[in-house]
Amino acid sequence: MMLPVMHWLRVCTVDACFRANGYNPVFFRVRSTFLRRGVSELMYTFTRHLLLGLLLAAASCHLMANEGGGGGEETGVSYLPLEPVTVNLEGKRHYLKVDVQLLMDSKANAEKVKIHIPAIRHLLIMLLSNRNPEQIATVEERETIRKQASESTEKLLEEWDLDRGYEDIFFTDFLIQ
Repeated sequence: MMLPVMHWLRVCTVDACFRANGYNPVFFRVRSTFLRRGVSELMYTFTRHLLLGLLLAAASCHLMANEGGGGGEETGVSYLPLEPVTVNLEGKRHYLKVDVQLLMDSKANAEKVKIHIPAIRHLLIMLLSNRNPEQIATVEERETIRKQASESTEKLLEEWDLDRGYEDIFFTDFLIQ
């Protein structure tokens, strides 16, 4: 019964001493467990360095995977969200709120198109305003409006020679009130 208490006291005393000097007591616990079980100092050092090497290798692989490769132009599909478009509909107190996202073929082209977002929003406001709320409530009419918006946006971007990166337009939220 006395042996576990003595071991506990030794570990607590050494932990307090190591913490006061800024050392990590976990390594000492592992070392004392190894030495108590008869494992040599060399084997303890080898195991410690092996674990440290594996940890560093895993961290470097994780960092390399997040870098994205070798640089150059960023490629891949990119969505460019626009601020919600709110317009008046036909009749009294009818509104339409639409969240719009542009599908671009790369992040670089999305950055180029960001400059012309006010013109795209203006185009969408003109296209969506003063429509009949009952007509745009159907799925077919919404798809027709989306295609019109896509064609108009493509024509607008052609004026600035930016249509090469533009793929499509999507309504991510369509609220009629």
